[in-house]
Amino acid sequence: MLASGRPTVLDADALTAFQTEPAVLDQAIIGPCVLTPHDGEFGRLFDAGGDKLTHSLAAARRCGAVVVLKGSDTVIAAPDGRAVINTNAPPSLATAGSGDVLSGMLLGLLAQGMTPFLAAAAAVWMHGAAASEFGPGLIAEDLPDLLPGIVRRLYKLRAEAALPPRHSSAFVEAVTAGSGPATLPDSPGTIYVGQRTA
Repeated sequence: MLASGRPTVLDADALTAFQTEPAVLDQAIIGPCVLTPHDGEFGRLFDAGGDKLTHSLAAARRCGAVVVLKGSDTVIAAPDGRAVINTNAPPSLATAGSGDVLSGMLLGLLAQGMTPFLAAAAAVWMHGAAASEFGPGLIAEDLPDLLPGIVRRLYKLRAEAALPPRHSSAFVEAVTAGSGPATLPDSPGTIYVGQRTA
């Protein structure tokens, strides 16, 4: 898949397959790509020294892909130095299969033409928002059914705030930087780190 140059998301065993030769992964990434490791998977491929933001950015620069380092403070890091720290993930997301749902959401946004960094930021935020909406007792299979409601709220916010079209970088930056969903009651936003680009 990487050799095709098509948008690709690598998670779990697709990442672990490169643990003995991480340089092979770096060389294989020739198109838009997002890696979605948790801390253990990240440590098998990249240097995990320093703080989470710093080592996520270093990993993204090294491999040329967007890195989504999952956790309660998920870092989305782009090779160009942009980063988002998403803080809306409740503990209930630490359940089997929730990362697979995130990967599917991310692929869906990439298939609609979003860039990897913006698709990752939007998918991570919606993933956390859906889990927060469900509350305790969440299993991965609950997440997809919650997404239409999350998307409807985003459209409503866009209409109310006169935000730009949904596939534009300005819309996704508004969503992930706080002028979009972060204004919803009881919905923490994200922290945008780095240079904003038009």
